[in-house]
Amino acid sequence: QFGKMPFNFIVYSLVQINNREILAATTHGLYKYNIANNSFNLFYRDNDNSNFRAIYNLNGYFLIGTYGGGVYMYYKDSIRKLPSDQNKYINYTHCFLLDKKGNIWFSTLGHGLFHYDGKNFHQLGIKEGLRDNEITGLITDWQGNIIVVHSKGIDRINPNTLEIEYIGAESGIDNLNSNLNAVCKDANGNIYVGKQDGLLKLLKSKYSD
Repeated sequence: QFGKMPFNFIVYSLVQINNREILAATTHGLYKYNIANNSFNLFYRDNDNSNFRAIYNLNGYFLIGTYGGGVYMYYKDSIRKLPSDQNKYINYTHCFLLDKKGNIWFSTLGHGLFHYDGKNFHQLGIKEGLRDNEITGLITDWQGNIIVVHSKGIDRINPNTLEIEYIGAESGIDNLNSNLNAVCKDANGNIYVGKQDGLLKLLKSKYSD
């Protein structure tokens, strides 16, 4: 533990960025933990004092999502803010994902998903077929489809056609109550989702085509 932390200080995400350091997204900005020195120090805080919520390793570059402050890119001790969508919905981003086509997916606060194809942002929400706009987790399945976790269950998106399949009530998971970014995949293609009351295991055999 470290003394003299700000009041109500919360660490939301931790990612080791090299052999020496761990990057921490917190309520009070972006911190670095030096493993050898056992030191924990502020690295960056924006002018609005935004909450930093998520860190995603994008092949050695690190995407950082905030609550209202936009999306940042960290690389080798430098950080810069990335362009936002027209309505600035991705200023509130807590989940990221790189799909098999190289598109980057972003969750938003109440506005569904955006995917960026290198030139433009494209939005997917309830109007396009999502069951819920409040996303808590993103991961790819064994076929490269986008698994979208939310309180009403799971949506599976084909990244080629953008067709959406709902996995929910018929599987008994329509009230998922999932925790933020608590999702992973094992070597066999099964997907695990952390819930407020336990753990959900989505068997590969149950959602395969």
